[in-house]
Amino acid sequence: MPRLDIICSLEKYVVDFVITLLDEKKKKILSKGKIIDITRLFYIIQIILINIKNNIYTTLRQIFYTNPKLFINQRNSNKIIGKLTKIIKTSREQINIYNAPKGIIRGNIFLKENKSS
Repeated sequence: MPRLDIICSLEKYVVDFVITLLDEKKKKILSKGKIIDITRLFYIIQIILINIKNNIYTTLRQIFYTNPKLFINQRNSNKIIGKLTKIIKTSREQINIYNAPKGIIRGNIFLKENKSS
């Protein structure tokens, strides 16, 4: 998905969400937990937009540590990111978010043993 399409999808999602909140027919009382989830969602959308516009790459762990008081644990930030990728139908990699690598190599590796006696 081209970057502009991702930005448009995110913006459309936010606008649709705000319109739903303002709809008089669908008045809803939001619980504290729901408000926290919405805050987390918009916080991550902001990070994604910054990533895309500035061609910055972020790890799942970095996102959690930008605001650990908001997310409480990394599982919460990962869950929101997963939800967003489903909403905009794209992969994490296309929004410049990656797993934190354990080493410096990412992907498949082929090792060849040298036979020296």
